[in-house]
Amino acid sequence: MAASTPLKYLIAVLFVVLSLCGTALVYVNDQYNDLLAKQDFINKERDKLHELQIDFEKQNADSKVAFTQKKQELEKLQQHLKLEREKLESEKKAYESDIKQTLQESLAVKELQLRAQQAANDEKTIKLEEALAEVQDKKSELKREIDSYNEKALAFQSLYAEYSAVAIEAKAQAVAEQEIFVQMREFSKLGVNLRHQDWCDKDYTRRYYQAEGIVAQINSIARANGLSNKYSSFVLQNTRRIYNSSDGVCQSEKSQG
Repeated sequence: MAASTPLKYLIAVLFVVLSLCGTALVYVNDQYNDLLAKQDFINKERDKLHELQIDFEKQNADSKVAFTQKKQELEKLQQHLKLEREKLESEKKAYESDIKQTLQESLAVKELQLRAQQAANDEKTIKLEEALAEVQDKKSELKREIDSYNEKALAFQSLYAEYSAVAIEAKAQAVAEQEIFVQMREFSKLGVNLRHQDWCDKDYTRRYYQAEGIVAQINSIARANGLSNKYSSFVLQNTRRIYNSSDGVCQSEKSQG
């Protein structure tokens, strides 16, 4: 009877120990499964980030190719316009020279003939006056042709100026987009969400305000170069809409104070 009592006590103790071990094993197993789930989530998020990085680098490369093609097209257009203008100037000088020489030669011959006729008789004098009138008409016609040519030259200069303005604007936009791409990469490196604030994390708060400044700079560059519509989605998605007096203040520190 006395020997059975310690045996029962040992059995009870063993049962309690086994129960505690079972509970501990369940807890450890749950913790292990939770760690596996978290590891799987982290791996998936890392894969998503890698895909986003690849897409961004591809878009950046495509933008560089498009910029190079546009630049080459503009340079070809400018060279073509320059050659056309030089050709037009050369033709203008040759045309004016030919007309002047022809007119001078014609006038010299006419004057000699008219003087001879005027010396002969009055009838020839009348013919001389008629010839002079004809010469005057030719001068007027020549003046009209020169005026018409000048109008065409002005129209060409206006067209050249218009194309030059378009080329300058396109070049400025290309430079602006390169700067915007640089700022967007800097924004991505900061790793913050401007719609989520954590004022108690000093480093996050510093990066948060730095990211806000970058978004404002991107918006300013886009607006200054006529690119607002193209980058409005990025600016709106990364702009905080609500500001209050407690911005930048850690609530836990404030309550402790």
